Amino acid sequence: DVRLTDRAPGRVQLALRDGVAELDCRITQLHDRSGRPIGTVVVTRDVTDQVHQAIALEEANARLRRQLATIEELRAELAEQAVRDDLTGLHNRRYLLARWSAELERCRQDGCELAVLIIDADRFKAVNDLHGHLVGDQVLIALATALAERLQPGELLARYGGEEFVAVLPGVGGARARRRAEQMRRQCASVSVATPSGSVRVTVSIGVATFPSNGATPAALLHAADQALYRAKAAGRDRVVGGPAGTALPAAPPRTAAPR
Repeated sequence: DVRLTDRAPGRVQLALRDGVAELDCRITQLHDRSGRPIGTVVVTRDVTDQVHQAIALEEANARLRRQLATIEELRAELAEQAVRDDLTGLHNRRYLLARWSAELERCRQDGCELAVLIIDADRFKAVNDLHGHLVGDQVLIALATALAERLQPGELLARYGGEEFVAVLPGVGGARARRRAEQMRRQCASVSVATPSGSVRVTVSIGVATFPSNGATPAALLHAADQALYRAKAAGRDRVVGGPAGTALPAAPPRTAAPR
């Protein structure tokens, strides 16, 4: 039993035997010329179907929003996978080269230095030959983890290919760049991978180049760091060598002849 005249205008729910009815009520008070109330006019309209349709539409929109959020998460995940190395989880060469140019341009505008480090595992072929590629993969993962632990916010690290990694350190140059590289070298030297035949340890050689001293483009810096890496290998491995402006070692022959 509902007294509509006792309710404010708006929607009213009526409980029925077979469900709930939704009524839209419009209540108007009637007055005589002197302003005295003489009655009430109540106009009701059954809006049950419209209400149910609106609820269904909102539920459908909520499902659509959830689906779109899921699609966006999957898209972001796929985009991230496209720039990640499957084995180590580090960024890949594609991502590095895309970000490197932007970081270099920012350093050029801000007048700050930038260091590029090429890090190469020494005698890595011997690891694969003696222990198998599965152990070799474990060593690369361990090295990637060790290197990543030495990164600071805003710095880049990528697996460049094979057993070679590249780090880009914006705002770092000169002696500081070589100190950071030495820290990474020591971190990698502490890595040990357990195998049935005993633990496996590897060292790394690191070539360092800095902007603007050793080059003004990614290609020039990579070449300078690569040549420094050659000299590190030729000098006995397990060491850090700076770019042309930071070393007194003689110029190296083409990299292809370098010992690994």
